Amino acid sequence: MLLAPAALSRAAETSKVRWAGADAAGRAVKIPDPGTVTILAFVRADQPQSRMAMHQLRATTRQSSSAKVIVFVSGDNAAQQARELSDLPWPLVVDSDFSASGAMSVHAWPTTLIVKSDGELVAHLAGVGTSYTTDLEAYLQLAAGKIDAAELAKRLADKESISDGPAEKAARHLALARRFLDQGRGEQAIVEIQQGLKLAPDSPGLLTANIQALLAAGRADEALKAIDALADGSIPAWQINLLRGKALWAMNRHDQAKAALNDAIKLNPNPAEAQYLIGRVHEEEKDFTAAAAAYRKAYEAARSPTTGPK
Repeated sequence: MLLAPAALSRAAETSKVRWAGADAAGRAVKIPDPGTVTILAFVRADQPQSRMAMHQLRATTRQSSSAKVIVFVSGDNAAQQARELSDLPWPLVVDSDFSASGAMSVHAWPTTLIVKSDGELVAHLAGVGTSYTTDLEAYLQLAAGKIDAAELAKRLADKESISDGPAEKAARHLALARRFLDQGRGEQAIVEIQQGLKLAPDSPGLLTANIQALLAAGRADEALKAIDALADGSIPAWQINLLRGKALWAMNRHDQAKAALNDAIKLNPNPAEAQYLIGRVHEEEKDFTAAAAAYRKAYEAARSPTTGPK
């Protein structure tokens, strides 16, 4: 039986963060950690912003020793950069191929995630700016049960009256665009993304969302041009291949779409979406046996907890 798109969507839906692997010293790392709030910091040590985030995170956690911190160092030179950060008092995970960051939907550096002891994602803070410390403290108190959602909203609203810079404004445009995308409103998302890109033209999150919004708006040819215009290393290779496959599929270029999606699966830590789209290609080609196999793999990938390197 072919897996219905709605069933795949329900299987993939989750607000939980689960990851397992090892740090640079070979020690096991498992997320979530029962009984403990965990802060996941995704950084690139050659970025001044990442170093600033580490400095502010260190200052904040000195006053909140109940939270555990894990640092993911991403990029081609991640192993070397992890050695340069060895003075940090936290486990350092080498994420050279962006597999860990991709598995946790991180597309901008630095990014800070706050995860409750049961794996619930409480906060996804992209970038670092004038409100980083206050945001972090507020979300940590929410995760620890010290404040409720209403108090969190009040604190965030009070914070917005403080002057901020381009990075914070761009992040707000991105957050609103993602909300529009969740609602299927691609054109409205594009408007917000274009405003954000004027403020942060190299933002991986905005660049990715721009392509997703163009696809959602039925503008696959423009999405493909945007993919071709991406600078090397701007977003992970698996994600580029996935987006390219989606654009080519929408343009009925099925053979090219299948090739791009297969490339995405080789690199993607959670290939459910790519497997599902390959199933669509096979179904269009009337190869229902191959389509069923692809849908089955998509379903299994969506249901399986994402893990890191063994």
